[in-house]
Amino acid sequence: SGILLDGVVETVINNTHISGCSNGVYISNSDLTVVTNNTISSCLNGIYSYSADYLVISVNDISENINNGIELSGSIGSSVANNTCVGNAQNGIRVDSFNNGFIVNNTFNEAGTGIFLSTSSDNVVANNNCSLNTANPDFNYGIWLTSSYRNKITNNTCDQNGKSGFYLESSNENTLSNNNCSINGGHGIFLMYSNDNIIENSTCLDNTGDGIRLTISHRNELVNNTCASPNMFYGSINAGIYLEGADHNIIANNTCYNNGDGIHIYSGEYNTVSGNNLSY
Repeated sequence: SGILLDGVVETVINNTHISGCSNGVYISNSDLTVVTNNTISSCLNGIYSYSADYLVISVNDISENINNGIELSGSIGSSVANNTCVGNAQNGIRVDSFNNGFIVNNTFNEAGTGIFLSTSSDNVVANNNCSLNTANPDFNYGIWLTSSYRNKITNNTCDQNGKSGFYLESSNENTLSNNNCSINGGHGIFLMYSNDNIIENSTCLDNTGDGIRLTISHRNELVNNTCASPNMFYGSINAGIYLEGADHNIIANNTCYNNGDGIHIYSGEYNTVSGNNLSY
């Protein structure tokens, strides 16, 4: 590794250029580490941490790494802010068992996936740009959650990704608000096996798939979203909002226009559709 920390506390790493290492910065069991104003490139992972809490990772340029720009495994109360992570082949940032943390004001572009949260809960993910992620055809999401709960995901831009802008898989009780997810190769927002989420005040335009799609996902609220295809010459053949095998969901006060179907519900029970504006 370029820099390896093991079992130390309150270390500051700044103003350093690191390239061509297995891990640019490796942090193990080292709480309260600050990594700021560094340039890290052409490594296996830009920054990798294991079992380290209360990290601050800010204002770094972490680009063109072989796997992940940033990978944090097992962390409480850490902050990732104002970083530029472009052209990392797997993920701009991957976090596992990352709880009560902040991922804010970052750029995660041109990776396999911009932000990947796995088994991570009670975080704030806000004001990030996760666009143009097409580097790995197995992923290619703007923001991807799996088995992650009670996260607040707000004011993010996830445009022009190879698959969906947002993908929630087996992830419950999250709030997605005021996000923009447009011109993606899949759906704007896609929930699979995900329950009790709120999706509100988001804009999903000109996606190849549906604006918002729920598959086998229950008790979700979709409120005040705009799902449309205004720039597709013949309109989208897909739906503004599509539910498949989804029960007890609320779809209210959304605007869907220039889609194949405004709202399409297939094989679901006890859904409520109210106060929506649907037009072609």
